[in-house]
Amino acid sequence: MAVTSDLFKVQEPQKLAEPVGIVVLFSSFISAENYPVHLEEGKAFMKYISPFLCAVIHILIFIVHRIRKRFSFYR
Repeated sequence: MAVTSDLFKVQEPQKLAEPVGIVVLFSSFISAENYPVHLEEGKAFMKYISPFLCAVIHILIFIVHRIRKRFSFYR
């Protein structure tokens, strides 16, 4: 979370907990309406979305952080 707080220029990383919690809350409202549908959506999630969330987003945040640090785009 330190890289994300640097990226969004948040002094205290704990302040990111609330926005992340709100995103999780609202995403849970749009989840599947029953268990069999939940299992089918879970297969698609694990195949397509999970790798994106686990790798690509973190890599992009790290690259942006390194570019900003190298070129002194910080205060």
